[in-house]
Amino acid sequence: MWFRFFAADKPREHALAQAVGQGIRDAGHTFDILPSSLWARTDECDVACIWGVKNPSRALYERCMRTDKRFLFFDKGITMRKGRDNRYRVSLDALYPTKYLMRKKRNADRFRSSGVWFGDMEAPPGAPALLLGSSQKAHDWHPDVYPRDAMQYYDSLAMEIGPEPVIWRPKPSWRAAEPIPGTLPDPGGPLEEVLRGVSRVICTGSSGSFYAIAAGVPVRIMRGFSNIAIPIEHLPFDVDTRWQFCANVCYTEWTLDEYRGGQWWDELRGLIE
Repeated sequence: MWFRFFAADKPREHALAQAVGQGIRDAGHTFDILPSSLWARTDECDVACIWGVKNPSRALYERCMRTDKRFLFFDKGITMRKGRDNRYRVSLDALYPTKYLMRKKRNADRFRSSGVWFGDMEAPPGAPALLLGSSQKAHDWHPDVYPRDAMQYYDSLAMEIGPEPVIWRPKPSWRAAEPIPGTLPDPGGPLEEVLRGVSRVICTGSSGSFYAIAAGVPVRIMRGFSNIAIPIEHLPFDVDTRWQFCANVCYTEWTLDEYRGGQWWDELRGLIE
């Protein structure tokens, strides 16, 4: 099979592309790298490799979806943290590996090493809900969601949540985010700390859903969005199920050394070869 990684001229993307390429070549497949600006050249390969929720990756993603081209989608790892080896997530033919995430039971070794806190929190009486917002850029990747303007969407959504009060916490890097009248201010600080005082979490595309599930906080994913937590929405929200979910998620994200070594490919090869 021929894999082609469409990468921007950025050190992180090229480092990942080269690591992925080594793992793929060692598995006996063909691999090359092209600038992401040449996204239309997917017809020449069997599998396109896409990096990140951005442009022109969005055009490449839409082309793959429209033409049924197989693709691998890469992005920052859900458990990526400062001071640790960076992990980068990968999923087949989707933004998140929701269709196959829970098919197998993975060992919890990688989750234990992630540093993510696992617990079984109970909300204090009168605790607010937490609304986690994604950016306009992420909003644009979900064409079936209305309103198309992200702030209008969150304004409307915040008014529908109840009866408890709502904390509005937009993605920190979303500079265009605005306060929503009638909501409580974000207390700031690590998400894990904020989760200790909320009754539930309402998400669109935020990977904060993973941290909420690990902490034992119920999560609701809004329709029309991609989210890593979708596979657990209709499963029992008990300790064993949450633990297995967290363990499985950590087998979808890998360090550069692990990409070079091919461990990630061992997890996916049965789905793609």
